[in-house]
Amino acid sequence: MMTSDNFEKRVRQVQSGWKKRPPDALIRNWQSLVEACEEGYDDNASEYRFDLQVRDSIAEVLADEQLATMPEMESFREQVESLDRRLKAVLRAEPVYSPEEYPWWLAYPLSYGGEEIAEEYYFGYGIRIDIIP
Repeated sequence: MMTSDNFEKRVRQVQSGWKKRPPDALIRNWQSLVEACEEGYDDNASEYRFDLQVRDSIAEVLADEQLATMPEMESFREQVESLDRRLKAVLRAEPVYSPEEYPWWLAYPLSYGGEEIAEEYYFGYGIRIDIIP
């Protein structure tokens, strides 16, 4: 995705936190996490929540009114929506956190994953997910 300097600069400006990524990196990082989840996320729940911070940054970008007027935003939004659909397809239907208080990517747990995250979901939330070896 080719981006103008103004778009990239604004994308970095609107992100909170210490890691301010350019739009291409946000998409790459989100895609990488979505693919890991599709294959069966093989780490622990804390690391998963940490990895989801990229989606928090994307949400900040999508909510910015100035970015919404830039032509590059259409392609960015389409890529995010496509990846979001893919992640939603591997999430459980029942939330572990209130969807009214948390964004969907935090409220709904994975429906399958590695042994470590499956064990943490069971002991932390009382839910069973399929284990992918």
